[in-house]
Amino acid sequence: MSVPEAILMNSEDHGFGVFVIEDRSIRFYEERLSAIPNQLNKAVIIGQLLIMMRQIMYPATRLPLILNQMMDEPNQNLINAVYMSLVSA
Repeated sequence: MSVPEAILMNSEDHGFGVFVIEDRSIRFYEERLSAIPNQLNKAVIIGQLLIMMRQIMYPATRLPLILNQMMDEPNQNLINAVYMSLVSA
């Protein structure tokens, strides 16, 4: 059984967590991120990978595999979120 490092809650009763994605799943997302139809799911996955990169759990050298899939991304909000995450990383 895995124990979370932390559990954070906000005032609106939404729960948040930090998840470690196994290497096989990371490879799946690196190859197929652009095929995920739900923009929110896509943003959460990208956000988690960037968090893992900041924590040195995801090598920054593999980030172009993710960014290349965003070349045809029509959602400007998602592009801005990724940009801001990269700036803060």
